[in-house]
Amino acid sequence: MLASLYQFSDFEAGIRIFREDEGGRKSAPFNGIKWDFNYASEISNVGLYMIWPDFIDANRHSLPTDKALPVDAYLCARMFIVVDEMRAQMHRSRIKIGTRFYCCEGPRRVAEGEVNMITGLHLERVTSTSELSDLTKSQVVEMIRANRSVEAVRAIRLATGVGLVEAKTQLESIIGEMLRNSGQV
Repeated sequence: MLASLYQFSDFEAGIRIFREDEGGRKSAPFNGIKWDFNYASEISNVGLYMIWPDFIDANRHSLPTDKALPVDAYLCARMFIVVDEMRAQMHRSRIKIGTRFYCCEGPRRVAEGEVNMITGLHLERVTSTSELSDLTKSQVVEMIRANRSVEAVRAIRLATGVGLVEAKTQLESIIGEMLRNSGQV
């Protein structure tokens, strides 16, 4: 059981996955699905946004990604806005408690939801090594020097919110920078 699929959460919502006779999927989805998001107040599906759900249990842990989600039942989900610029430009002013929305696969609406809590929507994210604080970057450098690269990757992930692959790439970038700056490795 995962604590969370994504490092960040912008808001939480109750989501009901449609039955097939309501236009829903033929087979139930799994946690980790990358649905598009459409505001219920929009007349059509012209405005689709990359806002992905992470369905959670009563203990606030992510549901398994290898088990089908229940259909026609309200599930709690943490929601992650993928495009950071859209958070500030559009979603911060539109997403409020009570905002209704649809989850879509292409133009087809497959689930409906309602925002029930704002979490990190109004916080700024730190997402690159150039934005690591000096303290965090120096801690990562010390971990690299002590041959503790796994801990360094974990520190980068916690500080930036990126996934494992991105954190490893950032670690390699820091190592490259160290090598260029007088062979510190």
